Amino acid sequence: MIHHMSHKVTSILLTASILSISIWMMIRPLSGDTRLTTHGSDDWFPSITQTSDGKIWVVWQSPRTGNASLIHKTYNGTSWSPETPLTNDTSQNGHPSIMQTSDERIWVVWTSSRTGNYDLFYKISSDGGSSWSPEAPLTTDPNDDEYPSIVQAVDGNIWVVWTSNRTGNDDIFYKKGLTETELTDAEATPLTTDPNGDMYPSIVQAVDGNIWVVWTSDQTGNDDLFYKISFGGGSSWSPEAPLTTHPDSDSHPSVMQASDGNIWVAWESDRNAQWDIYFKVSDGLSWSPENYVTWHMANDVTPSIFQAENGTILLVWASDPESNFDIYSKFVIPDMAIKKVTISSTVVSPGESVDIHVYVQNAGTVGATFQVTAYYNETSIGTQNKTSFPSGIPLPVTFTWDTTGFSYGYYNISATVSTSLGETNLTNNSFTGDIVTVTIPGDVNCDGWVDIYDAAFISSHWYPGPPIGPLGYDPNADINNDGNVDIVDVTLLAANWEKSWWE
Repeated sequence: MIHHMSHKVTSILLTASILSISIWMMIRPLSGDTRLTTHGSDDWFPSITQTSDGKIWVVWQSPRTGNASLIHKTYNGTSWSPETPLTNDTSQNGHPSIMQTSDERIWVVWTSSRTGNYDLFYKISSDGGSSWSPEAPLTTDPNDDEYPSIVQAVDGNIWVVWTSNRTGNDDIFYKKGLTETELTDAEATPLTTDPNGDMYPSIVQAVDGNIWVVWTSDQTGNDDLFYKISFGGGSSWSPEAPLTTHPDSDSHPSVMQASDGNIWVAWESDRNAQWDIYFKVSDGLSWSPENYVTWHMANDVTPSIFQAENGTILLVWASDPESNFDIYSKFVIPDMAIKKVTISSTVVSPGESVDIHVYVQNAGTVGATFQVTAYYNETSIGTQNKTSFPSGIPLPVTFTWDTTGFSYGYYNISATVSTSLGETNLTNNSFTGDIVTVTIPGDVNCDGWVDIYDAAFISSHWYPGPPIGPLGYDPNADINNDGNVDIVDVTLLAANWEKSWWE
């Protein structure tokens, strides 16, 4: 039962190396993935938290001791501690969840087979991890209890949600208590009663006091994510609602709330021929589109997402770029930017079209679905929906502006890219380009008159082919847009001689 649903069977050989960073900086965000373990055995099911002393804790499951056991390491802002075993039982131990309570005690709860079936166990450290309480059972049902997630609510109650097959199939159960004894003795309460399988729950309490639980269910015929919200400390729950509806498998969610109030959910999905990590964000009214966190030619699974005290959102997960699974981390940074806006012509006659090229860069560390809008002055020319992952290469998005019916005048061209939920750098989401002048054919200097100054401009940029004028080819002097500045353009200028905007 300590396994991961055929992830190893579907592994894809790595075709490009993964950037490995030796030190994970807490203050300065890095865009790459950081490899946290390099052991030859499979490390997976990581769980992440930060304690009151500022340390980042990661605990995970590994068979490196000969059986599945729990390992942990911490980061103090300068370096990582050595990897340290957290369990010493010879049975199978896995699927950990870690948190620190308001009294500064660190809790770890996990699944263990030491009773002959799978039960939940826990241990507590009251001194920052220097010592731990004995490993104690949290559930003792003769059926299997697995995949726990733990959180402390603002009223002091400690909540644990998990998967149990005590009803004859896998359902989500929870219990809560103010102390270890209360929590252990509390009745296990079913959260789901679906006849299909409900597994891998994750729990968080929002700042408004509501409890969110997200889990995997196969009630739709494949694995999708569902969630429920308790508005009264467990006394009532919303109907369960689907979070994903993709025909491929979505599983192992991790939920957290950011300091801006947004609810984040990360999970694994096999929708791209290998397992990748996805995420979406809710502002309480709607959910963002689903987007990549990882997109490697390797399997990325079992994520845990968390926001550190400095506001940085951190993700840990398991990945197998070298045939076995190791633990990786990254900073989750949505950031869309417009790098530049170019225009096919800055001088046009009414009725001519202008191509506007908006270059949009995904400057963050995760994929994004976004809207790009081009404007003349403050009026929209059009909007396009796009999706991209970070590549460092700006994506060109082209708009065609038809100037039919537009008055003579100067039009400022600009563009914006929509803000993603969770995006904090908004300074680069807009860009102002050049001015397009809609004017009389022949008014190449854009002063509203066709006169001697325009003739001089054409002469200075004469280019019927060699020889070339002293100032070289200029598209504004090329009135008929044929690539030459020649007698044809002079003829068009002459046809509108001394016409102005004010006639």
